Order: sequence, then C-alpha cells, then structure tokens
Amino acid sequence: MNELSLQLIHKYLFQIKSDISQKKYQFIERKKNIEFLKQNGLTIDDLLQILFDLSPDDYLSGPENDINIISFHENE
Repeated sequence: MNELSLQLIHKYLFQIKSDISQKKYQFIERKKNIEFLKQNGLTIDDLLQILFDLSPDDYLSGPENDINIISFHENE
C-alpha cells in the first residue's frame, strides 16, 4: 500500500470514529443489513463498536460502488 493510500485510510477512519463518537450517523435499515446482523447475532451497537475498532491493518480493498452509483466502462 502506498503512502497516499495509507493517509486516506487514516483520514477516513478518523472521520468514521469521530462521527460515531458524536452520534453523527444514520443506520440504513435495509433488509440485507438487518438480516446480516440477525444471522450473526449482532446489534447495531455491536456494529458501531466493530467500526470504531477498525485500524488501517484491517483494510483489504475498496471501496466498491454502491448499487445507487452508476459507473461507465469503456468497451462494454
């Protein structure tokens, strides 16, 4: 991972943790979100704690486009 990517990840995680601490978030109760939590025995508070505990070492890849975002690819 390059230095720019690492800086962006730190910045993003800082913002997430700040928003969680200040209760500046909105949990979107999509059916798939609720089902995931139930299937894994998690509450919304558990999810927030997991997000709060993330570190740059947890980064794998992404972000991926949301279903509400249109992307255009050449030659498709």
